[in-house]
Parts: sequence; structure tokens; C-alpha cells
Amino acid sequence: MATITASQIPVSVPENKIKEFFSFCGKIKDIEVLDKTEKTKTIRVEFEKASAVSTAVSYTHLTLPTN
Repeated sequence: MATITASQIPVSVPENKIKEFFSFCGKIKDIEVLDKTEKTKTIRVEFEKASAVSTAVSYTHLTLPTN
């Protein structure tokens, strides 16, 4: 399985922005919200190819645009 978990994403970031952000890593198969609080959410991103995971991991500590 080619998945990553991303956490502390502001709830104000819509799914289309998350998809756009991670699409630079590779083709996305699925995005699932695993946990959500009042301010943040944790997601699981599943890619079609395992090679996308190493690229996505290099995105650690980058900030997603909120709009």
C-alpha cells in the first residue's frame, strides 16, 4: 500500500487544495479524513504508486495553502 498520513492540517484547508498539494507527488487514489478536531484534521493519502510516498515524505513541515 502506498499511503502517507498527514496531520495538523487546518480544517479551513479544503480537500481540493489537499489533493492539489499532494498531486505533485504522484497520482492520488484516495484521500480520507482520519481524525478531526475543532482546528485541525489528520488525513490519509493513498497514491497509485509507492514511489510517490518518498516524495510526499519530503513535504514534511511544508504548509498547505488555506485558500
